[in-house]
Amino acid sequence: MSYATPRTDAKPRELPAPVGIAAAVIFFALVLWLVGHALGHAQTQADAEPTITHSSLAPTYTHDGEIIRWYVLVDPDTDVEYLVNDRGGCCPRLDANGDVMGTLTERGV
Repeated sequence: MSYATPRTDAKPRELPAPVGIAAAVIFFALVLWLVGHALGHAQTQADAEPTITHSSLAPTYTHDGEIIRWYVLVDPDTDVEYLVNDRGGCCPRLDANGDVMGTLTERGV
């Protein structure tokens, strides 16, 4: 019984060089487009989110268990920060040295 021996003169099929290069270029272009599309979509969602105009501090609890919530609001004319609570109280926010706190703006105030 004789077994068939494989041919040794046959070469494996190879793609011509221009076809391989074109396939690689198309693949990398597709990858770059997908990454750019994903990053652009994430930026669009971030732009659509509302901007927080004030920040909330920890609540204060009174002796009878009621809650007073505090917020930091910035005066747009003077850039001074104020502590405001939901009961109507308001005062300028002071730092550790007792100076009025304000935000740093482009004017350097």
